[in-house]
Amino acid sequence: PAVGTASVAPDGTGIVFSAPGYCDDDVTQTIGYTLNGGSESTVDVTVRCVLARSTLLRTHAQLQDLAGDNDVDKAIEDLQSALDRPAWIDLDRVEGNDAKKVFDDLKKVVKHLDKADPSPLVDQAMGDVTEAARRLAVNSIAAAQDALADADCDSVDCDDAEKKLERAVRELDRGDDEVADADLDKAVDRYRKACDEARKAIEELAPDDD
Repeated sequence: PAVGTASVAPDGTGIVFSAPGYCDDDVTQTIGYTLNGGSESTVDVTVRCVLARSTLLRTHAQLQDLAGDNDVDKAIEDLQSALDRPAWIDLDRVEGNDAKKVFDDLKKVVKHLDKADPSPLVDQAMGDVTEAARRLAVNSIAAAQDALADADCDSVDCDDAEKKLERAVRELDRGDDEVADADLDKAVDRYRKACDEARKAIEELAPDDD
């Protein structure tokens, strides 16, 4: 392909496409392949961003097709609110006090969509919003883990930070359990708590100014 790499899946049942860091929604990539025996062909794949903000932007656009349903309209409004928060530091991270508000907005989106007229698009939107919330939590945890690995534990409280990080991971796991039980609004709330605990861990590791 023009971007990324393609390889045969380990079990031989398909093609695995990978393009770390690449983000350009709904772009078609053509992958060439050769079958046993020498036959050659191509397959087109549509590349979609899985970055949290990109996922939410795509979901916001897709929900416009259902505008007019009162609950969908409320979901669209709350989703826009989440996107407008100043907590976003890049396409895949939120931080600061407004980070909690992003999760609160996403929780409301899921709850509104759960009341909307059922449709495959509504189901997809609920799943995508929940997954975006999870990515935000995962990335906050990863940032906290990096901060802990780089910390000077002689000058900062690494033990307390590690405990907060452990709580963050537990909340992430609990969120996954809520997803398994189809309680998506509760899952988003768990992911919010995971993000918050990771944020607290990072704050513990920040050196004092004095």
